[in-house]
Formats: sequence, structure tokens, C-alpha cells
Amino acid sequence: MLIKKLVLNDRCDIKSIVKKEIEIVLAGENKKYYYKGIKASGTKATHLFIYEEYYLRTNSDLTVTVVAETDNDKTVVELIASGGGVGFISSNFGTEKSSLKSLDSKLTELGFEEV
Repeated sequence: MLIKKLVLNDRCDIKSIVKKEIEIVLAGENKKYYYKGIKASGTKATHLFIYEEYYLRTNSDLTVTVVAETDNDKTVVELIASGGGVGFISSNFGTEKSSLKSLDSKLTELGFEEV
């Protein structure tokens, strides 16, 4: 499992950013996508994105979960990649790391900083 947390000291349209970038990362035919937006109260909102794709090279399902919390003055994003491993030592051949690389790069480009 790989977890990364990023923060932007501003509000942004995180839904469109994540959807566009994750479509690039998980571009295969065997993918599943789930999105749930929850407005907590006032200006606060939480977005949950779950993507799953089967990878033949690891014979496993890779899951990328993105939890984004927005408020008036900041956006916090947590990226979680899991399930990409196979075998006794759960070797994932870099699938978890590479699945977050594009999304992490795009968010950094937009001003997000690692926490």
C-alpha cells in the first residue's frame, strides 16, 4: 500500500482534476470507477474517488483511492494505491507507485505540496 497526502492553500475543482488525470493512469479496458461527493456543511465538502483495474502482469486488481476535502481556504488530498501486489511478498512490480505518479505530478504542478 502506498499513501501520499497533499495540500493546496486554496479551493479548486478537484473533481475534474482527479477524473481527468486518473483516466490517463488507468487507461485499460478492465477498469471500474466510483465517485461520491459529500457536502459536509457550509463550504466544506468531501469527495471520494475509487478506481480499480486488473493488471495481467501482477495478476491482481490495483485500486487507487482519492479522498479530497475542500474548504474555502484549502484543499487536502490523500492518494492511496493498494492491491497491486502478488505472491507471498506482495511484489507489485511498481504498479502502485506508477499509478500515483501522474496524478501526484499534476497536483504538484497545480501548487499542491506534500504534507
